[in-house]
Amino acid sequence: MKRHPSNFVLLWLRDGLYCFATTLSSASVLQAFFLKMGMGSGTVSYYASFTQAVFLVFSLLFAGAADRCRKTKCTATLLFLANAVSLLFQMTLCLMPEKSALFCFAAFAVGTLVNVSNTVRVVFDYKLICEVIPVERYSVYSSVSGIVCGIVGILPGFLLPLFYARFAYNAVTLAVFGASGLYCLAAGVINGCLRVLPGRDEEPPADTRKQERLSSVRAVLLRPDFHRLALPNFIRGFGAGVIAILPLLAIRDAGVPEEQSALISGVMNAATFLSCGVYGLARQHRIPATKLGVAGACLFLPLSAAFLGGRTVFLIVLFFSYCGYNTVCYAIPDAVYQRVEEDVISTYHTWRMALTTLGTVCATAVIGVLADSVSGTLLAVVGTVSVFLCCLAYHLVFRSGARAQIDNAGAP
Repeated sequence: MKRHPSNFVLLWLRDGLYCFATTLSSASVLQAFFLKMGMGSGTVSYYASFTQAVFLVFSLLFAGAADRCRKTKCTATLLFLANAVSLLFQMTLCLMPEKSALFCFAAFAVGTLVNVSNTVRVVFDYKLICEVIPVERYSVYSSVSGIVCGIVGILPGFLLPLFYARFAYNAVTLAVFGASGLYCLAAGVINGCLRVLPGRDEEPPADTRKQERLSSVRAVLLRPDFHRLALPNFIRGFGAGVIAILPLLAIRDAGVPEEQSALISGVMNAATFLSCGVYGLARQHRIPATKLGVAGACLFLPLSAAFLGGRTVFLIVLFFSYCGYNTVCYAIPDAVYQRVEEDVISTYHTWRMALTTLGTVCATAVIGVLADSVSGTLLAVVGTVSVFLCCLAYHLVFRSGARAQIDNAGAP
């Protein structure tokens, strides 16, 4: 198969720009902003649960849509642009009155726009990767992408607290949201420059498209490996739920000031940089992705100790724990890409992520109810153990080797 190295460069540039955009409007920034505007801890947790529910609903609505689409690049590019517009809408939140029902309503409405556009984009991006690079080189792409994202994501995390200390809080946040949308727009332009590999964008006959979509969903739901991993994918969402409200827990339980909450993103991106570099080297030495996932889950376990000290202890423990969590986030899709056929890959990813998101919705909803009575330490214990059990299950189910044809006896 002919390789197109320029596609790798474009993907890494696209991912770097998009990472910079999302770091500027990450949970670390948003949750601190919401607290500053008068939202209670429970409401902030409900917001995290709500946005995850949006991801769940729309990912399922579009499950299989990418698998039958032969213009994936164009669709994904348009979705990047839609995502950019929705991020720009966040600027309106800075003009709302504090501690008002109007602000809460607007926050949830804008959050819906952001998450709908991002969710559908993610569904199509699963398929786009298969169309623009050889899938066997996914680990190369993902590890370098993580390194790039780690580098570009560190800067805003450590610079934003300086701007917040010097300028008006809402003015800085307004500028941050505006820049976030513009960087996402640039990422969309780069996405449009990708070259589809020969034969990957042929249009199927119109009367077969619906059948193909239903077939891909049915094929995934009947796979024995999907059944075995259903519960592990669900409980992994408990760990993702803790990460989703981590800035809130850091402000409440670890003494991190709201104006310095962006430090959390900076530390996470620094951890992403290191862990992706190590992950890429490990995969080059042919260490299986599932084993790396288990190792990452073990490193994630000490997160509960992050809340036992002050801000410095929290940030140090967070760095090493997030190295483990990020390794898990790269190992699981890598394992799936190596073992699941390309014609159902987007649907498989969509449904496994739907289960994880369902777990995240449940976790953040429960946290919202118990926000004022449960410590961050206890929540971290539940989340980290859940991620470990998920990775162990992936290792046991996928340890047999490359593409899992042997696990497809029940698939059509």
